[in-house]
Amino acid sequence: MLILAGITLNLLFGDTGILNKAQQSEDAYKIGALRDQISTIILDWEMEKNT
Repeated sequence: MLILAGITLNLLFGDTGILNKAQQSEDAYKIGALRDQISTIILDWEMEKNT
């Protein structure tokens, strides 16, 4: 049982664990969303500048 508990804890909390990967995915999503917002702002500004 202790071996199984150790493996489970490592899968959850280890460097390549599920929780760490979930946090990395959330961070990547937030960065992508910010890039999209910045791109939209720049395109809107370019369109207003050219009209």
